[in-house]
Amino acid sequence: SGNNDNSPGRVNIALAPGPTVPARTCPVYALGHFMGRINRAMSRMFQNVITHAGYDITIEQWVIIANLNRKNGQFQQQLADNTYKNKTSVTRMINALQKKGLVERIPDPKDLRQKRIFLTKKGVQLYKKLRPLAMQVQEKVTHGIEPDEMESCKNILLKIYGNIEGG
Repeated sequence: SGNNDNSPGRVNIALAPGPTVPARTCPVYALGHFMGRINRAMSRMFQNVITHAGYDITIEQWVIIANLNRKNGQFQQQLADNTYKNKTSVTRMINALQKKGLVERIPDPKDLRQKRIFLTKKGVQLYKKLRPLAMQVQEKVTHGIEPDEMESCKNILLKIYGNIEGG
């Protein structure tokens, strides 16, 4: 079993000379791959739920609405930072949400050049309607997982995130 081992379930990560590593045990491959896959699958599931419920909103827009619900009146850059999206994407999403009457831009009293983003009454109402749907999706994807297992999973993911953010 050297570098040319092409058996199923193995991937040559080519970081350094040596044997290939089973994909299921390669930490770099497994974490990045499976976390991304889970994120995409959950997003797709929630998007389907939202669409079938008759709401004209994207997951990306939902993330903005949910973030504003937690802390209304953020600057666009804060929203970009808090949602891990670039400012251009956030601007596009805010424009779309504003056209739907879900958010509004209000000049900051301390610096009129800056605009704070607020949920409108309609935006708050939409959040209240979609939040239970989001919880249903979360319940479905965590079915069969004990609360202590979920807590351990969250703690591990927070440690990984801390390692990434901490350098």
